[in-house]
Amino acid sequence: MSTEQEHLAMHQDHRQAQSEHASWLDDIGVWRAEHKKALAVLVQAQAYILQHDVVLEDHYLEINRHEMHVQHHEHEIARHEATGENSEHKTLITEHQEFDVLHQKTREAHKHLAEHHRKSMAEINRLIKELSKAI
Repeated sequence: MSTEQEHLAMHQDHRQAQSEHASWLDDIGVWRAEHKKALAVLVQAQAYILQHDVVLEDHYLEINRHEMHVQHHEHEIARHEATGENSEHKTLITEHQEFDVLHQKTREAHKHLAEHHRKSMAEINRLIKELSKAI
C-alpha cells in the first residue's frame, strides 16, 4: 500500500470515527433529556411518598384515638358492672355498636394502606435493583 493510500485510509477511518462521535454525542443529548424527565418523575414520586406518609400519620392517629376509645369504654363497662344501672347499659351497647362500625372502617382502611404500601415498596425496590444493575 502506498503512502497516499495509507493516508486516504487513515482519513477515511477518521471520518468514520467523527461520524460515530457525532452520533454518540447526539445519543448523550437524548439521554440527558431523558434523565431530566426521569428526575422530574422522581420528584413527583418523592412528593407522592411524602403525601402517603401524611396519610399514614392520619391513620396512626386514628388508631390511637380508637385505642383511647377502647380503654375509655372498658373503664365505663367496669363502672357499670360496679353500679349495675340499666340506663348506662343501653348507652354502653349503643357506644359499642358505633365502635364496631368505626373499627370495621379502620380495619378496611388499614388493609388498603397495607396493600398499597406493599405494592409501592415492591415497585420502588424493583426499580432500585434494576438501576443498580445498570450502573
